[in-house]
Amino acid sequence: MVNKELSPKQQKIKDNFESKKTVNDIDIFTSKSTLVNNIQYGASGTVPTNYKSSLEDLEAISLEILERIELLEKE
Repeated sequence: MVNKELSPKQQKIKDNFESKKTVNDIDIFTSKSTLVNNIQYGASGTVPTNYKSSLEDLEAISLEILERIELLEKE
């Protein structure tokens, strides 16, 4: 999980890491799960799908996984 906004230092580390050739040879998702403090402390409990931002993150990740599976099946 990551914060929605990366600090300049975090962004630099991320860019540096993702620019390496060995990293480019593995699948990195464009979708990500952001940090949602309400999951730990919110009144709606600890189920991520009870919170809009977590639900949207999970949906985006799931759709990306499905797209990749479909591409692999076509090959």
